[in-house]
Amino acid sequence: MICKNCGCEINDNVKFCTNCGAKIEPEENYFGSDTTESSEVNDSNDVEIISSENGAYDESLISDNGLQYNKKKLFIIPIVIAVLAIFIAVAVLLINFTSARPMREALAANNGDLVNSVYSEAYGNETKIRKYDELIGDKIDEVSSGVNSYSFDEPAEQSGDDAVTDYLQSEYGTLIYNPNGQSIESCISSANSGDWDALKNLLDSKGYYCSGVYEYKTEGDYESAIADFSNVIADDSGYDSALTMIGECVDGYIDSTLAAVDESISNGDISGGIELLNSAKSYLDSCGVDSTEIQQKIDETLVTYADSYAQKAEASFKERDVNGAIGNIEVAMQLQPDNADYKTKYDTYQQYLPFYLYDEDNVLYEDETGDVYGGVVFNETLETNNNKTMAHSMRWHDGKQEDDGNHWNVYYNLEGKYDTVTGTIFLENRTKNSDKISYFEAYGDGKLIYTSPKMTAGVLPQEISFDISGIQKLTLSFYASDDTSCGISNMTAQKDFPE
Repeated sequence: MICKNCGCEINDNVKFCTNCGAKIEPEENYFGSDTTESSEVNDSNDVEIISSENGAYDESLISDNGLQYNKKKLFIIPIVIAVLAIFIAVAVLLINFTSARPMREALAANNGDLVNSVYSEAYGNETKIRKYDELIGDKIDEVSSGVNSYSFDEPAEQSGDDAVTDYLQSEYGTLIYNPNGQSIESCISSANSGDWDALKNLLDSKGYYCSGVYEYKTEGDYESAIADFSNVIADDSGYDSALTMIGECVDGYIDSTLAAVDESISNGDISGGIELLNSAKSYLDSCGVDSTEIQQKIDETLVTYADSYAQKAEASFKERDVNGAIGNIEVAMQLQPDNADYKTKYDTYQQYLPFYLYDEDNVLYEDETGDVYGGVVFNETLETNNNKTMAHSMRWHDGKQEDDGNHWNVYYNLEGKYDTVTGTIFLENRTKNSDKISYFEAYGDGKLIYTSPKMTAGVLPQEISFDISGIQKLTLSFYASDDTSCGISNMTAQKDFPE
């Protein structure tokens, strides 16, 4: 329709021009009737046009397109749509819940065989399998959380790694551990493989943790406990506790090792003791334990042991037990081979070693002078004329009369190392009734330096001692008469001990 006043195009059913406000005169139809009659018919669902009292239209009552729609209609439509959406969602949820019920019930029952049966029945139904995988994944998460929140310490002390399987059977039936059937592992698809592997790693870690607790707390097997605790993973809730117990086990292991080392060294097995220490370090290194502290303790231990044996050596030397002093200082040197002080003490003690004249191996050579029979016999055990037993004895016999000048000479190379010769001279018991005389003379570098007591019937054993300071070559000349046997026990050359 065109407004006759302004020429603007307007809706056919309006009474006033929306541009100029002029009243629109109705047009006659082909039958001569006024179209206004039909346009004035008002229905609750039709468009309403309201004029003002002065004949102008009320602009506020006209919408942008010149119409004002029924508000009730507009409000009901969204509600209907929302209700339909909710209905559809509920229906879908009910369908999904109903279709997943067998797997949900099997998982709730913690029955590994039943889970496998339900899963097998769903083969080929991708929708069911996908839903079952979701439920299985949720169960894996539940088990992982349960395992990691449970304290295994107390049951582990009683049963070791069996504490893990006991827990799984108690809390999850045959779902995770089923030695006589199938577990959930047979139903693990690619969707849950990562989480399942993580759970298995956690269970393995818990097994190592429980074994470590048992070996440490119950068995006192530090070595095995350290190895097991070293396999506990960082994702394990017991990881920090495992690290703490590794430290405790290392201390216990070192203490027990040191006790074994002490026993070994005390029994004279020095190399064995050192080997124990080195083996301990190697073992701890293989477990990934920082060996810095271990090495420090080993070094400290070696020093401590070495010092203790050096002190024993000094005490032995003060007691004039040269062999004991040398033996102890040799141990100290094995424990600390670079210790110069130990080497100096060793050389010093060596100077005081006794030189056994009764040992034929120490004789430079022998010869006879005159018509002598028998010569000298070395390192025998003899009986004195007063019925005493004398070990390490030199014996000479069956010579000529002392005034005949017949004798047997024995030579030693002393190298000026010794100060005094000591021993005990005696008449052998088997010739105790002989009235003949036996004795010996000592020559230092060719000069007579000592003549022994003259032994004959009735003369008791006597201690002898003479100075050989600075003597290079010592000669002993033995004299004996017919049917006479004489001896010297423990005849020894020795450097004098310091006061």
